[in-house]
Amino acid sequence: MPIHSHKWVVFIELLLICNVFCGCSLKKSYEFRSQMIFVSKSKEAVCFDYSKGKTEMTILRASDEEGTDPKPLILKNQIPIKIKTIRNLADIIQSKRVIFYTGAGISSGAVPTMNELLKSLGDKNRLIINVRKNPRKYIKIFDDFFKKCEEAEPTKAHLALHSIISKTGALLITENVDLLHQKSGDNPVTRDDFSRVCKEELSRADYVIAIGLASDESGLLNLYKKLKPDGRIIAINIGERLEYLSSEDYLLLKDVQIALPELSKIYD
Repeated sequence: MPIHSHKWVVFIELLLICNVFCGCSLKKSYEFRSQMIFVSKSKEAVCFDYSKGKTEMTILRASDEEGTDPKPLILKNQIPIKIKTIRNLADIIQSKRVIFYTGAGISSGAVPTMNELLKSLGDKNRLIINVRKNPRKYIKIFDDFFKKCEEAEPTKAHLALHSIISKTGALLITENVDLLHQKSGDNPVTRDDFSRVCKEELSRADYVIAIGLASDESGLLNLYKKLKPDGRIIAINIGERLEYLSSEDYLLLKDVQIALPELSKIYD
């Protein structure tokens, strides 16, 4: 039986800037496992482990090796070049080597976001204390969270992006572990494989198109800029304050659920 296993480490002092998804099963014959670890400043941690439809909780001592992801790309006071229409976007990337890189925004409305989960956990500075006092409450919170993800279906944006990738052969990378891309028929590079798979592809890409990505939390865009200094990022997002964009990068200010189906039609 194939197993999709994902592990996320979230430092409590950084909870509010994290925006990731936890998984859902690809189909009924697949077993999905997900592990989420919350680490306090004192290096004490609580682990929620989801497997076979059940969540188990363990309190442990965090390893000093956790949290060693590349630093995110953060730029201040930069105004990216605005792309006015989908046609303009299509013209820019025509005949160029492109990588599509998706964040939480593409799954918005289909699965619960990390911000929604964090809100249900209450005071982040007392999480470990509260978990000890009432473990059943927090196990139920995570059980509900994971099961909602299991039941999710791809959005219009997922399906449109699948159509685009099928026609262009472009590489797809995702921050998300909700498996909605896989349900759409794609096989994206996931966060677990970023460092192993992406460096050669990133170094050759003319553009990385960031779809529904609020921040460079994983550091992938920072890595891209180091490997390809003349490479450009194109963001499709409903928010303008994207600190990973420079004045030489691009922004299409549009809902991805509208933008990607429109872009897909151009490729038909």
